[in-house]
This record gives sequence, C-alpha cells and structure tokens, in this order.
Amino acid sequence: DGTIYAIMQKITAEYTSRSMGYLPMIRGLLIELLLLALRDFVGEEDRLATDQPDILDMLEWDGLQQADCHTLQCYAQKWQTSVSTLSRKFKRIMGCGYGEYLRRKRIACACRLLSNTAAPVSEIAGRAGYLDEKQFAHAFKSVMGMSPAAYRRAGRR
Repeated sequence: DGTIYAIMQKITAEYTSRSMGYLPMIRGLLIELLLLALRDFVGEEDRLATDQPDILDMLEWDGLQQADCHTLQCYAQKWQTSVSTLSRKFKRIMGCGYGEYLRRKRIACACRLLSNTAAPVSEIAGRAGYLDEKQFAHAFKSVMGMSPAAYRRAGRR
C-alpha cells in the first residue's frame, strides 16, 4: 500500500517547509515508519512460525544477487511442486506475491546502500539484484516515488 510513500512525502514536506516544530514532527513520522516496519517484521515472523521451511528458504536475502536461482520456477523444481501451488502458498503466508516481495527486499537493500555508501547508482543496482540500471531506476521510482539519485540527495540534506 502507499502508507510508507505517504509518510515519506510528509517528511519531505516538513523538511522542505521547515515550519515551527518541523524537527519533532519529522521524528514522529520516522517513529511511525519504524513502527510500521516492526509490525511488518513481527507479522512476517508470525506467518513463518508455521511449518513452511521452503518459504523460509525463499526469504533468505544474503547473497541474493549472486545466487544461481531465485525464481519461483527454480524453487518449484527444487521442491518438486508446481509454480502455481508454490505461488499460492507464498502469497497466503506472506500476504503478497513473490515478485512483489523480492522487489521490496531489493529496493530496501538499495535504500540502505544509497544512504550509507558513496557507490555509484549503477553498482548499487547490481548489488541490489538488478541486471540493468534502467530497470532498477524504474522499479525504485515506482516504489519510492523518486529516482535513486534524488533519494540519495534527499538523504544528504
């Protein structure tokens, strides 16, 4: 949903306007973001408490961009099930499709890298699992509402 985007827009507006009390307002909005993330994380753990070891394997993020196979087709073949069965199972447990989940993880990784490194956007695209910088920029803008370069500039202010 657009909740995170809406909060990010509010933060940007507060920072841009710098009206009286803008810093406490930004802190409050950041806390709200953290709580949303925590709620999402705890909810994810609760859903994973079921006996779904194959889904847990799919959620591993470390080394995702270097891994041989992170598609539903590869996982379905690995666990000898159909792609449609695995897709339904993933969506039931996680509340979103595998592609959307993967995109969110990649964009979150890119946000961390943009905020904490001086690496070029092209390198960050690859480290976040994108083979093409244009595809990365499009995905990033659709999730975050701004280009990767604009996100990095906004973080430096």
